[in-house]
Amino acid sequence: MTTQLKKTGLQGVSSTSGVGDSKHSFSETEKNAYIDFVNRTLADDTDVQAQVPLSPSGDAWLDIIATGVLLPKLIKTSFPDVDVVGLALAPKNAFEINQNHDICLKVAKEVGCNLVNIGATDLTEKKVHLVMAVLWQIIRISMLKNVVTSFEHEDGIEDLTPEAILLRWVNTHLGRIGYTKVVKGFGSGLNDSEAYCMLMAAIAREHVSISDAETVLRELNLETRAELMLQLADRLGCRKFVTPKDVVEGNPRLNLAFTATLFNAFPSLGPTPEELAAQRVKQVEEQLANLSSRLGEMERSKSELEGNLNDAIQQKNRLEKVVSEKDTSLQSTTEAYQQTSSARQQLEAQLAAALRALEDERNARLNADLASQKQIASLTAELEQSRAQATQHLEATMNSYQLQLQRLHAEKEQSLTVLQQASSDEVESLKQTIAQLQQRIDELEALVSSLEDARAQLRKELEERNFRVAELEQGLSELAKRMETSLTGAERQRLEQLANAERAKQEALMRAQSERDQELEKMRMLLTGNTRSGYLLKLSTHSLIAGWKKRWFVLHDHVLAYYKDNKSEQDRPLRVIHVEKLRIYTLDEKDVKRKHSFMITEEGAQDNDKEGKSVTLAASSEAEMREWMDSIATQKKKRIGAAVLTK
Repeated sequence: MTTQLKKTGLQGVSSTSGVGDSKHSFSETEKNAYIDFVNRTLADDTDVQAQVPLSPSGDAWLDIIATGVLLPKLIKTSFPDVDVVGLALAPKNAFEINQNHDICLKVAKEVGCNLVNIGATDLTEKKVHLVMAVLWQIIRISMLKNVVTSFEHEDGIEDLTPEAILLRWVNTHLGRIGYTKVVKGFGSGLNDSEAYCMLMAAIAREHVSISDAETVLRELNLETRAELMLQLADRLGCRKFVTPKDVVEGNPRLNLAFTATLFNAFPSLGPTPEELAAQRVKQVEEQLANLSSRLGEMERSKSELEGNLNDAIQQKNRLEKVVSEKDTSLQSTTEAYQQTSSARQQLEAQLAAALRALEDERNARLNADLASQKQIASLTAELEQSRAQATQHLEATMNSYQLQLQRLHAEKEQSLTVLQQASSDEVESLKQTIAQLQQRIDELEALVSSLEDARAQLRKELEERNFRVAELEQGLSELAKRMETSLTGAERQRLEQLANAERAKQEALMRAQSERDQELEKMRMLLTGNTRSGYLLKLSTHSLIAGWKKRWFVLHDHVLAYYKDNKSEQDRPLRVIHVEKLRIYTLDEKDVKRKHSFMITEEGAQDNDKEGKSVTLAASSEAEMREWMDSIATQKKKRIGAAVLTK
């Protein structure tokens, strides 16, 4: 066995070993990928935290693996069901190290590694190509174990290698999106990144679209294209093992690990094109049914809403008419208010003028009163003066008469008649003068009284005008309040009518929603009547998984559905078939090589329809087959009779 080593590590190491009598050659990028796998797998293992992560530069990683701890821990983490017993996590001597390597090789063989002519000494002596060979076998089996377990129940798979199953998975997905090239291996056939791009578009359409793949494939430089392809893989969390250069150079081991990474992220084969078409047809039919139902509901809702809209429009027109009338009334009231305001202003102006005139007249009369009072005082003074003068004159006359009486006592008898006549005339004259003065006084008092009456009349007229102004102001205030109340009531009524219309619309929508929920509840009730259930064998003609498959069948009233097993009944069924469209036939054992078999076919199916509308089934006994056929036929008759009665 020859070995070619360099101090810087494994670069182009090539040797011939006893492992499968093959030549092992490992590149620097393979070493980096393997070490990255070890670091990722053991990142959370507390037993090797002092050793991980490994550094790919130099030979320190070989020294750590040579202690015999890392590889057994890697196998245990990758295969949790494997027992790793007696491992020394901190070996103290060569014996414990050698014992660790023996444990490593033992559990590696248990998981399926081919380690012919590799011993514990090879690992202790750090033979790079053998260490890399062991690492690769652990990685390969770890990455492909899910490929085997995912299809272990499929017919015709047991004779295929994991790599062949993985290639079939790749080509099946590529074929379903119309990619015509066939991937035959993990080498140079993948160097243009085309198959990788289309595969990711097929298995993860929600993350990578056909358009994304086509955009990458427009790049002519293969290494740049490979980098763009790996960026798409990074979206899926699958950018592992390969570099752009590895893809272009067609590294088979790293390509295999990368493809297995994609499989482990998206292991499902998915439905066949026929099943996809059937599912799509069913989805379209369901969508059409839902759309028809919704269209009917929308038509009814539309009619109701149109009726409500017409009512609302009529109500709006009535409200607009009322508002228009109120606007007209408001305009008239405003004009009347303006006219009243103008009249009030004119009245106030007239009242002010009248008040000024009354004030002037009052002042004039007061002045006249003052003049009259002065005249009365003057007349009184004159009267007093006249009285005084008359008194003085009378006293003088009396004195004169007394003197004359004294002097003419002798002539008393003779002059008495003359003297009495003379006194009577003067007294009468004085009385007449006094009567004239009293008449003047009465006239002046009557004038003062008339002035007082006129002033009282003016005061009364002024109070009456003030009262009328107050009445006008109160009337205007009450009119404004009535106008405001009327307008507020009209607006409130309009808002209440709009709110009523909105409530009516919401109630109509709620009734429509309630009716739809009731219809859905009826449909749910129709699907909950479990008439019959049990396991039947179903013949599959799928290109990859052809053969008889055991499936769990449930007959719900007029619907026949089947699931992977009875534990999956709460999940979405694999297929749903309406019994009213079925025809049932018994099959000859020679034709299908299975006893107690029968076929159910949807009306309109062709004789050569394999997986479309025809389903081939087999029961465990003749009695069970007859029971299933009778149950389906009975439900079909009931369904057809119910449809006739409904019509």
